[in-house]
This record gives sequence, C-alpha cells and structure tokens, in this order.
Amino acid sequence: MTRAIAVSAVLCLALACCTCLRASVVTESEPNDYYTQAQSVGGHFSLDYRADIDTLAVRNPDTTWTITQTNTSTFAPHATVEATGDGTCDFFAFSGLAGQTAIIDMDYTSPGVLGAKMTVWYSGYGSYGGEYIAASSSTPNVAYDTGTTLSTDPFLPIELPETGVYYIGVSDITAVAYSWTPTYYTRVGVKDGGEYIIHISLIPEPGTVLLLTWGLAALAVRGRRRRA
Repeated sequence: MTRAIAVSAVLCLALACCTCLRASVVTESEPNDYYTQAQSVGGHFSLDYRADIDTLAVRNPDTTWTITQTNTSTFAPHATVEATGDGTCDFFAFSGLAGQTAIIDMDYTSPGVLGAKMTVWYSGYGSYGGEYIAASSSTPNVAYDTGTTLSTDPFLPIELPETGVYYIGVSDITAVAYSWTPTYYTRVGVKDGGEYIIHISLIPEPGTVLLLTWGLAALAVRGRRRRA
C-alpha cells in the first residue's frame, strides 16, 4: 500500500510538471521601482528547454561555488524576465525553499546597463522590509554562460536561508546593497533604454531530480503500453 502511494505521488509530480509548467517569458511591468512594488514572477516558472540556461552552480562545504556548463532548464524550474531600464531600479519577487539553490543570471545586456548590479533580500525579517542576502559581483564565468554579451553581466548563485519570498533589485553598479530608501534607488537606477534579461532558476535537491526523472520515465512507459 505504501509503495503504491509513493508511486502515485511521484507520477502526480511528474504529470504536474508535464501539464502545468509551460514556457513563459515575463515582460517587465512598471512601476517596480521599490521592493513594495516588486513584480512577481511566481506564476511563470517552466521546465521547457532553453539553450541559454546552461550554467549550474553547486555550493561546496567551504561556501565556495563549483560552476559547470550544465543545462538545467529541463529539471530546474526557471522564469525569464525581459526588461528595459527607465532610469529607476527594477524589483522582482520569487518564492523559494530553505536550503534551495537559486541561480540568478543576467544576459543579453545592452550598453545601457553596463555595470548593472543584482541584489537579493529575504522578505521575512530585517529592516526596511527585508534582510540583505547577497549581491552580484558583475564578474560572471563567461566561459560557461551562453547568454553573456558583456563582461559585466552578473551571475549570482545563492543558497536560500529561509522558506519565503525573495526580492531581486536591479540597479547601477554603484548601488549600496543594504540601502532600501526609494529615493536612493531612484538615483542609481538602470540606465534609461538599457535592455537586459534575467533568468531565475530554482535548483531542486538531487533526490527530487531522481524521483522526477523516474516519474517521467514511468509516464512514458505507460503511454507506450496504452498505444500498443
């Protein structure tokens, strides 16, 4: 009985991924100049293949990251945002689980966003609406990143400390990561007319990937048997 329930659960998970997750590119919508106006991308995650989501970051015990050229788009839910600067900062929101790896990758930037910076906060606690988590260095591993057009395109892997909502702030490279005041962020916004794309990928635990792969394979076998 227990085995049957487990099998059913895995099949349901695989079926949900097949039927509910569809490719969806989000177009940035203003106003999203401050964290209270953050544009949510939560309903736009997909498992559809994208050639430019091809960098996997794995956190090591010493807190460094091992980065490899691995396409994660078909096993890690991802959302893509297409944005254009208007002189202000852009904020986006997504939900994640404690211990999960989030990979936030800026690609296809135009010269108008040369020197862009991505900063991430957790909404659960901290002053001004959130706790500072990490900021991009604007020095991506260009050798692995298909979508990189400028050497300053940020690549930011994060191990999420809590389950909840996270904010991504996109600004000029001069922005101070822990400053939350709307006036300050207006002064260091993305250059007017500057274009960029952000990929947000949520990497599942290895065991989850194996279960999902097994579930998808089981669904394929069932489909072939029905056709036979």
